[in-house]
Formats: sequence, C-alpha cells, structure tokens
Amino acid sequence: MTQPPPFGATPPPTVYGIPPSPRRSNGPAIVSLVLGLLGCVPWLTGFLAVVLGILGIRKARDPQVGGKGMAIAGLILGALSFVSWSIFGTAIFGVITTAMQASAPQRAMARQFLADLGDQDVPAAQSMAAPSLSPEEVQALADKIKPWGALEDATTTHFNYSNSNGVKQLAIGGVARFAQGAHPYSITFTQVSNEWKIEKVEFP
Repeated sequence: MTQPPPFGATPPPTVYGIPPSPRRSNGPAIVSLVLGLLGCVPWLTGFLAVVLGILGIRKARDPQVGGKGMAIAGLILGALSFVSWSIFGTAIFGVITTAMQASAPQRAMARQFLADLGDQDVPAAQSMAAPSLSPEEVQALADKIKPWGALEDATTTHFNYSNSNGVKQLAIGGVARFAQGAHPYSITFTQVSNEWKIEKVEFP
C-alpha cells in the first residue's frame, strides 16, 4: 500500500507533467502603469503609457509572462491622461488667442510709441500718453532711447489685464529691437474716457 507524503511536503511531479514555473515579469506593463498613474508631463507620459501598454499586452500573450492587467490599466490611464491634457491645452490656447486678439490695438500703440521715441518725435509720443505721464517724462524716455537709434521691431512676450474698482489697466512687456541693439520694455496702459492711454513705460 502506497504511503501518503508527509504533511507539508511537496508532492512529486505527476505523470501528466511538472508544476508550472513562476511567470516572468512584464517590464513594459509595469512602466505603462506607473506612467499612466503619474501623467505629470503634458502629453508625453500619456503617450508613453499607451505605447508601453500595447507592448505589455503583446508580451503577455506568452503564457509564461504576466502583467496583462497592469498593461491594460496603464493603457487606459495613459489614454485618459493624453485626452485630458489635450482638452486642457486647447482651452488654454483659446484663452491666449482671445487675449492676444483683444490686446492687438494696445500692442500696436506700444510699437508706435516706441517708434516715435526712437525717431525723437516727442509730441507724437506725448499724444498717446495719459495725463499722469508728463511731457518731461516722455522727453526723458526719448533721451534714453536716442543712443539706441530707430526702432526696427517690437515683440510682446507677456501681458496682464486688470480691472480694479472700474479702473482698467493693461500691462504688456517684450523686447524692442533698435538699430543699436535689443532692449526689454514694459508699458502700462490705462483707460481714460473710453480710450487707452500709456501711463507708464520702463526699460528694465
């Protein structure tokens, strides 16, 4: 009569085969899940999570490789991250585009003001100034710009709109390129009798 194996002992292989070996890890599936959970870098982490998730699913077709569930989860989270960043990016782009269009008259005025200063046409520049910006201050700005030569181009890199107690202001900044070099500038507009006027000019 065959004796049963001692308690806790591993039974010997049966005639039907040997016990299955442990499954191998699935690197792409693991990385896909981690990137899908993070989603911190716009578009990039989501895209990589989707690609690695697909690779992880394909690798999991091998019966000796696990991680199919992680690969699927990483793929789904990556797709959600990519779509979310796309929606957010589209919304932000729309806001910036609208703001740029709304500030177009002020940006054109700023460029003309800088051009008049470069040409030493102080009266023309003064006509765009608010009452708080005195003729003496405009003349001082023209004197400062005089060694720089005529304005060649002016770009806007940032702007900020505010409306405090009915006082509307728009501050824009950028880089003005004169004949003798480029210089950063900052111009603040204020609305005076429904017209935008230049209140403050700085060359940091």
